[in-house]
Amino acid sequence: MKIVFVLACFVCVATAYDISSADFCENSRGNLGCLPGQVMVIRDAIYGRESAEPCEGGKNSHTICSANGVKEYVTNKCQGKQRCYLESNNGLFGDPCKDVSKYLHVEFWCQVV
Repeated sequence: MKIVFVLACFVCVATAYDISSADFCENSRGNLGCLPGQVMVIRDAIYGRESAEPCEGGKNSHTICSANGVKEYVTNKCQGKQRCYLESNNGLFGDPCKDVSKYLHVEFWCQVV
């Protein structure tokens, strides 16, 4: 007598989202956005400096620093919206590293609604 095992597979199709990012140099502002019929999902956000590349030419560009609560701020302002307006300055986020040129870095993807 042979016993046959049947393995049932249920496939879940996951949509791969392209992660977009934007950098706003200190004391600048701009918009983030998705195409019509899509909304933003915020993956991460920092205000400070993680590398020398964004906003090159700033003072002490090799310093690593970041302010607290930035991801939460950006998520509250932009999550679930097609477009949002952001500012990048010490007045909003504090000054996590004095005398260092900072930037707001946001990572997000657009999700179909």
